[in-house]
Amino acid sequence: MSCISRKKISKEDFINNIEKGIKLHQGVVLKLAYGNEEIIKTISDWTGEDAKLDYQSMKNIIVSLERSDDLWLAYGIASLELENIELKRDKIILNILTNC
Repeated sequence: MSCISRKKISKEDFINNIEKGIKLHQGVVLKLAYGNEEIIKTISDWTGEDAKLDYQSMKNIIVSLERSDDLWLAYGIASLELENIELKRDKIILNILTNC
């Protein structure tokens, strides 16, 4: 197993540079981006002029994914609730049958 030498990063350097990017080692940069627009801008800057991302197009895709994700979450919750209701119904019927 090989060891990778790591540059120590002070807390102050981390706080001051995380939004600009901190080079961890060759080809790896750690960067903090807030929100969709900043993430898209960062990726667009990283990919270069040949692959500039259109923010509005990306925003439309993100909104679409968020909506479908919310829909699947609602579906999952509803499915669990329906299963719970069915289990309770079966338990009531079983209790009625065993007590008769």
